[in-house]
Amino acid sequence: NEASEFKPLLHTWSLSVEEQYYLIWPALLVGLSLIKKKGTLLVFLLAAMAGSLLLNYLYLQSQPSAVFFLLPFRVFEFALGGLCVLLFNLQYAHKALNELAVISGLGLIVYAVLQFDQSTPFPGFAALIPCVGAALIIVSRDSLLAKYLLSNQGMLKIGLASYSIYLIHWPLLVFYKYWHFTPISLSVTLLLLVTSVLLGVLMWRFIEQPFRSHQHGASTKSFWLKFVALIALIFTLALITQKNQGFPQRYPAEYFMSGEEIKQERDRYWAYLDEEINQKTKSPEQKNVVVMGNSHAVDLIFALTENGAELNITFYNSWHQCHNFGTGITPQDQQTCEKRLKNHLKKKAWQNADVIYLHDHWPTLDLPGLKQRLLEIRAISQAPIIIFGPKMTYFKRVPDIILSHMRMSSINEFAQQFSHKLFINNLNRQVKAMVDNQEIDDVSYIDVLSIQCGENIDQCEIVSTQNNQFLYFDYSHFTLQGAKEFGAKLKAVYPELF
Repeated sequence: NEASEFKPLLHTWSLSVEEQYYLIWPALLVGLSLIKKKGTLLVFLLAAMAGSLLLNYLYLQSQPSAVFFLLPFRVFEFALGGLCVLLFNLQYAHKALNELAVISGLGLIVYAVLQFDQSTPFPGFAALIPCVGAALIIVSRDSLLAKYLLSNQGMLKIGLASYSIYLIHWPLLVFYKYWHFTPISLSVTLLLLVTSVLLGVLMWRFIEQPFRSHQHGASTKSFWLKFVALIALIFTLALITQKNQGFPQRYPAEYFMSGEEIKQERDRYWAYLDEEINQKTKSPEQKNVVVMGNSHAVDLIFALTENGAELNITFYNSWHQCHNFGTGITPQDQQTCEKRLKNHLKKKAWQNADVIYLHDHWPTLDLPGLKQRLLEIRAISQAPIIIFGPKMTYFKRVPDIILSHMRMSSINEFAQQFSHKLFINNLNRQVKAMVDNQEIDDVSYIDVLSIQCGENIDQCEIVSTQNNQFLYFDYSHFTLQGAKEFGAKLKAVYPELF
C-alpha cells in the first residue's frame, strides 16, 4: 500500500520472522526425533503447511497486515522448505523429470512476477505459486538447465551477495520514489534492479564479508573501533534528523504543510466525528437538515457553514468502515455498521427534518444496498432526500504530491496523474443513474464531481488558484480552505442548499 512504499526499512520484517523460526524449529526437531514412527516429520510438515494456509484463508481479508508480517501465517513457506529437504534426499535420477521440474518452477516464478500486483491477495494461496516454483528448482537434482541458468559463475556470485542485494533494493526504491514522485517506468525499474545488484555486491564485499571472515587477533581492537564509530555516526545523524523533525526548512514554506497544520485539520474533523453534532438554530426560519455520512460528509458540512449556510444541522456519523450509510465495507464491519445505523434511525431529528443530505465516497459500490438505505430513511421521514455524489480523491497524499513538484503554476495539472479520475467518474455515473431511475419519491442527486472538477472532470485542483493554499490535507479530505472553495462553487449552482 501507499504507506509501505515510503518506509525504507519495512523489508527488515523478514529478519524477525526468520529469527523466530530459528528459535522454534530446532526445538521442534528435537521433539519430533523422540517419536520413532516413520514419516513423523513428513506428517508434521504437511500439517503445519495446511494449518498455516488455513489461517491465511480465514484472516487474509480482515487482517491483511497481520497475515503478511506474523510468523504463524508464513509457516507454510518454511514447511515447504522442509519438504524440499525430504524430497531432495529421495533417490531418483529421471533426467527428463528434472528438466520438466526446472522449466515448471521457472514458469511459476515468472508468472508471479508478471501477474502479481498490489491487488493480489498476498501471501495466502497466491504465495504458493512462486514458492512451489522455487521448490521445484531446488529439488531438481542434476538438471542441466538449472546448472546452465542458475549455477554459472555470474549467478553464483549474485547468490553469495543475495541478502545484501535484498537489504539495499527496498531503500533504493523508496528513496527514488521520494525523489521522483511519478510512477516508475520499466526502464527505471531495470536501472534500479541493476543498481541494487551492484550496490549489493559492494555491501557483500566491504561490509558482510569482513564481518563473516574476521579473525581474532592483533587487528580486533581496530576493527571494533571502526564498527562502533560507524554505528555512533549513524545514530547521531538519525537523532539530529529526528530532533529537527526532518529539517522541514529545506522546503519553501508555500510548498510544505507541517505536522502541526495537519493535526489541526484532523482535530477539526474529530470534533464532528466523535459525537452527533447539532448546530444551534439562529432563527425559527432556518431549515432543519439531517446530514448523514462518514468523514466526507464532514467536508460537506464545512462547505456549507463556511459559505454562510443558514441551516440547523444535525450530523450522524455513519463511520469510515461503512458505506451506503450503514453497510460494512468488509463482512467483519457489518454488525457494527448495522448497529450504528439502527441507533441513528431511532433519533427524533428525522421526523423534524425539512431536508436530508447524504454524502459518501462509496469505496465499495452497492447500488441495491443504497436503494435499501433510501427505503429505510423514507420509512421514518417524508423530507426530501438529496444524495451528494463523490468528490475527487487521490492515491498519494496531496502534501506529498505538492512537495514532489514545487511549481504552483502547474501543480494542479501535475496532480491529475495521481487522481482516481476513472474510478470516481464511473462511480459517479452509476450512482447518479440509479438515483435518477429509482421510484422513491423526492430523492435527488447532486453531481459533486462536475461541480468540483468541471463537466469533463479535468479542472480538479489540489492547490487554490486564489492564494496557493492547500485544498486537501491527505488523500481525500479537504482543508478548511478546500471546503470553503468547494462550498462556494456548490452555492453558485445550488444556492437553495444553503
